[in-house]
Amino acid sequence: MWGRERRNERLVAKYARKRAKYSARRRTPLDQLDPLVRELVRIGADGFQFSLRAKEIGKLLDHRGGIAEMRAAHEQVSNWHPDQARALERAWGGIGDWLS
Repeated sequence: MWGRERRNERLVAKYARKRAKYSARRRTPLDQLDPLVRELVRIGADGFQFSLRAKEIGKLLDHRGGIAEMRAAHEQVSNWHPDQARALERAWGGIGDWLS
């Protein structure tokens, strides 16, 4: 049993490293991001769970370009903070056509 658990842990760690490298390659440098997306990246470092500003930014993005604009911003934020992608989706739930 221990051997299987250890093997599974190694596989999970290997996958996490691959995912981190993939996300890092897809990141747009902060200075090249739209100011609203840059702010979301900064908020994401602490988490989106209680961020009213993240919800406000979602509304601004929706007003500016609809769901396409929100998806593009979400993709960039998830490249910077993959562990916070779902939290941002929940924060944006109910904005425009965004579903949580």
